[in-house]
Amino acid sequence: MKRLHMGLGWSLVCALLICGACGGGSSGSDGGGGADCPDPAFDNLSGFWLVQETTQSQSCGSELNQFTTSITQTGSTLIFLGRTTFTASMCGSRATNDHPVSVPIVGGSPVPGIRTYSSIVLSFPSSSSFNGTGTWTQTAGSTSCSGTSTFTGTR
Repeated sequence: MKRLHMGLGWSLVCALLICGACGGGSSGSDGGGGADCPDPAFDNLSGFWLVQETTQSQSCGSELNQFTTSITQTGSTLIFLGRTTFTASMCGSRATNDHPVSVPIVGGSPVPGIRTYSSIVLSFPSSSSFNGTGTWTQTAGSTSCSGTSTFTGTR
């Protein structure tokens, strides 16, 4: 009987070790650092980037914006510094931002004010280009509208 308990005990220990190695509680969409997330595909993304954003919105209209941003990469963390500053997590060749990003919109838009992106997802097919999407709401006083953006970046 003692031998059965010892075998069962080792089986439980092995099962816990195996399940622990699976990373339970992390998902592939967590953006970075989880067990399901591969290491960043590129480790040399730091530098200045030219970005083109195309917005689409039924209530705000559409527009084309071009601007520069600086990316600083430390491991799987990307820090974007331009009209605003935000952080994204790299998972393989994909960078995601899970926190709202607010950008002041001064002119050229039907609704000047603050554009807040609720999500930004970028894919890096190479270390010199990216493309991606964003979802946003733009407000000015009591006026607001919402839409989506597509991004392309090169350096």
